[in-house]
Amino acid sequence: MIPPHRLDIDAPWLFEALASPWGADPAEAARRLEEFWAPAGDGIACLSVRSAFALLLQAAGWAAGDEVVCTAINIPDMRRIITEHRLTATVVDVAEDTLAPEPGALERALGPRVRAVLVAHLFGGRVKLEPILALARPRGIMVIEDAAQAFRGPRERGHPEADVSLFSFGMLKTATACGGALTRVRNPALLTRMRQIQAGWPLQPAGAYFRRLLRMCAIAAGQIPPVYGALSAGLRGAGVSLGAVMRAMSRGLPDRADASYLDCLQLAPCAPLLNFLTRRLQRFDPERLLHRAAAAESVLSRFPASMRVGTGLEAPSWWLAPLLVPAPGQLRKRLLNEGFDVSDASNVCAIGEVPRARAMIEHLVFLPVAPEYPPRVLERLADCVQGAIAETSAPGAAPC
Repeated sequence: MIPPHRLDIDAPWLFEALASPWGADPAEAARRLEEFWAPAGDGIACLSVRSAFALLLQAAGWAAGDEVVCTAINIPDMRRIITEHRLTATVVDVAEDTLAPEPGALERALGPRVRAVLVAHLFGGRVKLEPILALARPRGIMVIEDAAQAFRGPRERGHPEADVSLFSFGMLKTATACGGALTRVRNPALLTRMRQIQAGWPLQPAGAYFRRLLRMCAIAAGQIPPVYGALSAGLRGAGVSLGAVMRAMSRGLPDRADASYLDCLQLAPCAPLLNFLTRRLQRFDPERLLHRAAAAESVLSRFPASMRVGTGLEAPSWWLAPLLVPAPGQLRKRLLNEGFDVSDASNVCAIGEVPRARAMIEHLVFLPVAPEYPPRVLERLADCVQGAIAETSAPGAAPC
């Protein structure tokens, strides 16, 4: 059984993470990481992209009721962080090909209380920021790029004109360090405030990070196809989806039942995480990224443009391989019988009254593509998807 997603890490890296020194100084670890990634001094390391975004909004100090315009598809937490800071999230719909807002709609959304535009780069590609910057700059509006899914290597620091660029190294992300985020901030005064605020946050307990590493080891072991198949079959008999279990295990919000949502985000990263992320960047393998993109393209290219998402993205590395299908639930059931666990779009959402984005989410699946799989497996995957679509599109086919 092919799992829906493969962690971007192998066993030697996991052993290295577990065997790392655990008594290092977090301030020194952060300094080394930030100097390596952002030698110009415009970078800050955080626990997660959500923590970094919360830190940014706190440092910005905007008034209650001010607005942040968001592109329509993202994880639900980003909107929640905006509202937790007593700000208003104003949403603009996006196109299927570029995943960018239509310029006219974006311009209409940029009212007098808008302080920032948050653009999500999805599925390993990048939205073209130039049209967005052209609208935001004359109005003095900050442009924030959420590049959690779009990291392309250690020299990746985002669009040079973006005000803030956010990169994630959470459990499911490219070059995962089982957590951590890097943020480039163009405004030195804003960056200084962010550093000052984060310095007052509690430190992520090293023990909590160690437990997350153990959880990641368990997920990585469970994603080995024969193991995944055996576990999946056992859980399916009890009506449980192994893919859903693994997604739940991979979530990165700290476990603090006695704390508010923002308190859970307001933690500074521990030294072991920072040191491990530094090593991950120093020994980043660009060939793996190329192989991942080629593997996804070899499957996605078998389908017509009307079924593709993000064909107009810049330099897609296909962290996820998205496809629009007429009956996602039925396709997933049929592919499961063929040995492929296809995931739905439950990890992202369409925010607000956004018909194009909602239509995409309703018909979106992510194909289980990874550079580990040989061409014959990828070819069979494409064949099975095409066959399943033909069956579910036939007259009298069972609905989702």
